[in-house]
Amino acid sequence: MSDPGTPQSKPAAYMTEGYKALKNRHYVEAARHFEQAAIFGLVEAQYELGQLYEKGMGVRTDSTKARSLYEKAANQNHIQALEKMAEFVSEGIGGHRHLDEAKQWSDKAQSLKDEKAKTPLLP
Repeated sequence: MSDPGTPQSKPAAYMTEGYKALKNRHYVEAARHFEQAAIFGLVEAQYELGQLYEKGMGVRTDSTKARSLYEKAANQNHIQALEKMAEFVSEGIGGHRHLDEAKQWSDKAQSLKDEKAKTPLLP
């Protein structure tokens, strides 16, 4: 087991605490923990923090910040973030509107879903 003080364990600890806070509807605390994990580049933290910024939960609603976080996660092949980018770009939320780019995000999400569906389940 990792020492809680090691850099490798910090991001995971931030995520765990963030999910606990989210479950208990302590959104400010959740945002703080996800922000710390996102600094380490954790894709799930970027996505979760984007959700909080999009919905204004624990932070001020900020569609530009949400879009930026979704884009970081999408660039790491996070399927839900790819779908969010397709939505944000097609509607011009938090930035430019560009239908061709939105289709690219959507196509990439679908491609990853298709790949995942083809992956056999382990016994």
